[in-house]
Amino acid sequence: MQSYPISCPLLDPYPPSLLSNFLYPERVWILFLALLISRSAQLTGDPDKQHSARFYAACCVLGLEFLHENKIAHRDLKLRNIVVDKDGYAKITDFGLSKQGMGFIDRTDSFCGTLEYMAPEIFERKPYTRSVDWWSLGVVIYVMLCGRGVDWSALLFKNIINSFVPSIAGPKDVSHFDKAFTTLDPILTPPEESPLEDQDLFQDFDWVADWI
Repeated sequence: MQSYPISCPLLDPYPPSLLSNFLYPERVWILFLALLISRSAQLTGDPDKQHSARFYAACCVLGLEFLHENKIAHRDLKLRNIVVDKDGYAKITDFGLSKQGMGFIDRTDSFCGTLEYMAPEIFERKPYTRSVDWWSLGVVIYVMLCGRGVDWSALLFKNIINSFVPSIAGPKDVSHFDKAFTTLDPILTPPEESPLEDQDLFQDFDWVADWI
């Protein structure tokens, strides 16, 4: 067995800091700074679920921001890859599918991740940026609050009914809009002069619709 110290730039509190790894002929063992415990199975029974989800999501936001600042896309953020340390703070783990060199506009097209947490552009096999991590975080928050994943097929065919359905009296009902906008007298924005209007080809063209 050989031990190799790791000079790891991930010193942010929310990805776990690495101390060393142990190399065997067939595998590598990684030693983390703190003992981590899984919270994924316990979260659904949390009596203060909303507070916990907000707290853990905030930890993940800081972790993802740090990864992205170091040009790293995680690409497999999910509840099982978020653990809680002995002080109760969430940490992002499992960088097996992460990719380095992912700056703000850099793209890649590898098909990887977990389907339930996968961003649409990955699923559709389109080039994508590191922003796919934010989609996965949104799914993580949904699972933390609802205790289950998203049934995308049922949602696509509208077989899932939202708990809130707005009551609308008719096509002119604007009661759900901000009154600061619905109580003002409508004033049409005067059209700006178009360079096309000065051209002979458009001299007979009426630029204003009949219903205005």
